[in-house]
Amino acid sequence: MALATRRHDNGRLDLSMYPTTMPNASLRLPSAIVAFAFLLACALATASPPGATAAATFQRDLVAILECRADPATTQRIGSTLRAAMYGDAQQRPAHLRDWRFERGGDEDHPFTTIDMPAPLKAQGITTRRVFVDDLGMSMPIDGAQRERIVATHALRLRSSTLHEPFSVWSRPVAAGEKPLPAAVVVRSDGDGYRLGCDRSGEQGEDVASARRPRVADAHDLAAAAECRASPEALERVEAFWNLALEASQYTWPAQLQGIASRDSDELYVATLFEPIEVHGVPTRKVALGMGLLAAVIEPGTTERAVQAAGMTAADRAEPGLWEKDLHSDDRAGSRVVRSVVVLQRDGVDTLAGCMYGRRVTIDD
Repeated sequence: MALATRRHDNGRLDLSMYPTTMPNASLRLPSAIVAFAFLLACALATASPPGATAAATFQRDLVAILECRADPATTQRIGSTLRAAMYGDAQQRPAHLRDWRFERGGDEDHPFTTIDMPAPLKAQGITTRRVFVDDLGMSMPIDGAQRERIVATHALRLRSSTLHEPFSVWSRPVAAGEKPLPAAVVVRSDGDGYRLGCDRSGEQGEDVASARRPRVADAHDLAAAAECRASPEALERVEAFWNLALEASQYTWPAQLQGIASRDSDELYVATLFEPIEVHGVPTRKVALGMGLLAAVIEPGTTERAVQAAGMTAADRAEPGLWEKDLHSDDRAGSRVVRSVVVLQRDGVDTLAGCMYGRRVTIDD
């Protein structure tokens, strides 16, 4: 911002208008008043015009949003101003938004708006003239090197999905019992590049978020489900885990879920966990849903080990690469669930060690 100071053509300040001595010593003011008057004069001389002040305030708030520091009121106010500028008469825009360009893109399911600014702004140490607005909030484009720096600075962890966008998200998972931040820095993939934005789900408050999100399976529940020993309550938590994995974006995934992918023409869904679980004595970070199974995905070389730990023998070998053992029906709370322990070796690619759950049947009194 330029200072309102007059200079000669040679660049020197024009001080000739200021007397070097007071004309009358009797008119000399106390030093404190002189100092105050000098500060006031400087403030008046350098004060920005109203339009410049509005532009600076707007840019400051916009940077705060991109850096996940803005409160909800600021975020809402900036969003309302940008929507009015995009949909209203361009000639009626505030002066500091007069030259901004808005372009809508995406499709019906994933619309977004690209905003190009005439002057750059700097957020998270990155200078940009472009921001994006979509249903996940406001973000800015970054490159691979910038992504690596942001990920390291904020200790973010990669979460990936092949089922729906965003396909890759770098975020800071909230540990069990930890209160989520109101707004947390996230990076997500965008074609060949990346976007830097925020996850604002924490602004709803811990109580609201807990009320809306069902309790999901932990490592013990997932292992119990794969070993055919999960209680009905644990199976409900496992169902909630898979519903979030398959339907929700990475922003609302269970804390232990790192990735989700489909295999075999969507016949099987495989979830990757941050920490391993142990199923039939075999550690793994992958669990699967499909083909009638809730299973762990293990290495082919551990197949025999899993078969033995599951209590199966050669008599339970239904066909090459498939072991299956029916368990006694589980009668609880007026219902019956038939379960079968299954180990399925899939052409040397991997092995599914899991449980096939039969139809639940109500028991008549």
